Amino acid sequence: MDFLISSDYDGNGDPTTATWDTLTSMVTWSPGGYTDTNSGEIDITPYMGFTAAVAFLYRTTGTGGGDGALWQIDNISFKGYRDTADNLEPEYVAISSDNSAAYVCLQENNAIAVFDLSNGSITDIMPLGYKDHSIAGQGLDASDKDDEVNITTYPFRGLYLPDAITMVNIGGTEYILSANEGDARDYEAYSEEVRLEDVDLDPTTFPDAATLQDEVNGGRINITTSMGDTDNDGDFDEIYTYGARSFTIWTTSGSVVFDSGDEFEQKSAEAYPNDFNSGNDENDDFEGRSDNKGPEPEAIEVAHVGDKYYAFIGLERIGGVFMYDITDPANATYVTYVNNRDFSVVDVTTDSVGDLGVEDVIFIDSSQTSDGNFYIVTSNEISGTVTAFRIDGLVGQEEIAKEVSWKVYPNPTNGVVKVTIRGDYQVIDLAGRVLASVVRSNQIDVQHLDAGLYFVQDSRGAVLPFVNQ
Repeated sequence: MDFLISSDYDGNGDPTTATWDTLTSMVTWSPGGYTDTNSGEIDITPYMGFTAAVAFLYRTTGTGGGDGALWQIDNISFKGYRDTADNLEPEYVAISSDNSAAYVCLQENNAIAVFDLSNGSITDIMPLGYKDHSIAGQGLDASDKDDEVNITTYPFRGLYLPDAITMVNIGGTEYILSANEGDARDYEAYSEEVRLEDVDLDPTTFPDAATLQDEVNGGRINITTSMGDTDNDGDFDEIYTYGARSFTIWTTSGSVVFDSGDEFEQKSAEAYPNDFNSGNDENDDFEGRSDNKGPEPEAIEVAHVGDKYYAFIGLERIGGVFMYDITDPANATYVTYVNNRDFSVVDVTTDSVGDLGVEDVIFIDSSQTSDGNFYIVTSNEISGTVTAFRIDGLVGQEEIAKEVSWKVYPNPTNGVVKVTIRGDYQVIDLAGRVLASVVRSNQIDVQHLDAGLYFVQDSRGAVLPFVNQ
């Protein structure tokens, strides 16, 4: 198979009438179905400065010309014969902990570019590949017409196509985290999006095509036409869908460390069985997004609290935020899912509906808040709201110090008991009754109490005894 380039083919008509130069004849198919060539075999220096079309010329039992109007290499997709820079679509950026590199998410290209901040150059573009939805635990609900939650496996390859990315250093190792929303290239002059029911599937690869393409199964799901016809015979041998409906932890070289699988759909279905995969612009929309990227993970944030690391992922469609413990990146675990959307509200333009369309999420450490609590804050595009959620149960460095070293004095006391660390406290008796309380203070008036044994209790429930004389 030859890899060709042409400077006079305009993307229309018979490509064999154009002038093609051979970049390399050392292109081979790898076991994974990708095209590879020997290092150093391709030199495009003579073609710099103008746009060019590229093509593959397959040599099997017959011959055939390549098509320069659309090409794809290792799951980095480029439309047309424009130059690479014009086809890249930067979406989000994250900075490494040592400030040496910026990692730029190229959403529609399904890739991440690495930008060297010291010399201002792009050093790599990492293809993200796809998620295999045929594997148990990596399924999805693909139909908005079956009137039921049906998260199952399909012979689909979900392109990650992340929106937001962020970075974290855990144990000296840098990781990239992505919210895998998915997005199609849909322009005035070009659109790659089509429903599975409207394409021809290869009968050998998909002998059950009629069943698969039924609207109550996979027929309604949106797929890309930019890849999948591996033998150029006009039907699809592979099915690529938009978004992985998950979040992923990557190495800085683009390898998957962890993916949340189908847990976003599974957990949101448990929480909202009657509103599963709803859109964000109306209620009473059960399964409205099952055929089109599902919950759409949009935003992602990381937090370092004490000796723990957490990820927070905002869902654009059904809404809400997922929380994962990522302290052990390869074995990240689900913690909770919160969503303050009220699905019973008919008029979604009223404030009572809650939040619609999470666009971003940030974490605020307890050291930065006036009440000493941890918060996540979401901005919500459709409802136009900003909401703060207090996170209970996290133990940070300040809280660890309190647990170890806070004390009450003098003990015994006579009228006022003092605490070594300012905070929220209650005085309780042996029966657990609250007799006094203070907020953001380090002393408590107990003059009204009888002589005896009492306890100071902090906001986490820890107690220390004191004697009032």
